[in-house]
Amino acid sequence: MLVLFAVVITTSGSIPEADISICIFFVETPKGAAQQHLGHKLIGSQYISIPPLQEQLGVIAKVNKLMALCDALEAQQENSITAHQTLVETLLSALTNAGEKGEFSQAWSRIAEHFDTLFTTEHSIDQLKQTILQLAVMGKLVPQDPSDVPASALLEKIAAEKERLIIDKKIRSQKKLPEIGVDEKPFDLPEGWEWLRLGDFSYVFSGNSFKSGDFNEVEGVRVIKITNAGVGELIETDDYLPRDFLDTYKNYTVLEGDLILALTRPYIRGNDGLAMTAMKFVPMLKGLYKKTKN
Repeated sequence: MLVLFAVVITTSGSIPEADISICIFFVETPKGAAQQHLGHKLIGSQYISIPPLQEQLGVIAKVNKLMALCDALEAQQENSITAHQTLVETLLSALTNAGEKGEFSQAWSRIAEHFDTLFTTEHSIDQLKQTILQLAVMGKLVPQDPSDVPASALLEKIAAEKERLIIDKKIRSQKKLPEIGVDEKPFDLPEGWEWLRLGDFSYVFSGNSFKSGDFNEVEGVRVIKITNAGVGELIETDDYLPRDFLDTYKNYTVLEGDLILALTRPYIRGNDGLAMTAMKFVPMLKGLYKKTKN
């Protein structure tokens, strides 16, 4: 390991340049010195090469100049990164905030022209992904077709189906949710779109907490637990309940397309606990999570 020392020998209390006899030298420490105490004995035992005084002063001046240049380059790089992030965020914000079709096209043209240079960092690509999702929910990602059946027609069918399930006692009647106020709507929707609360077009309810003694790892009905809900997927484990539990807890059966949300802290789990079910997991019983059923 090379250790840089600056040694100044002076004949007065001050350190005028003319009194300097040794200014700078390098010491190569012996093997294992990194674990030793760097005391006066270790320092005193090292051998050094000493250049002429004027050359020492020249080296010091050159090093200081180059270090200042390095500091300036580092600051310039930090400023460049900040400026790049600001530019990306500004351009993407202009895209999502664009009102009329002409404004949107203009905002996109500015991005498309420099696309390869704008999205080169992890931060900028993450921002782009978020913008794509935002444009999707705002109805700006694909052209709108006036001939499409409006969302209101679909919602009427969903309401009728929920009413039928309530009458058949397959789901419980839920309290009517308040209307969505104007101040709650974050942006204007395209023609044919509707704002609606989740509970108006889905059935949200909690899972069941089964007793640990009822489980086995061999056979029966597979159960979805908190640990099974990963990031956009279900993690398969060997957790089973007796098959006759399907009769008692038939309303807790997980169906294809159900949305599973594990009610636990993401920073403990390491993922968001959100998953969509797949056919290979059916039939299952759900436990310890909330489920949104389409």
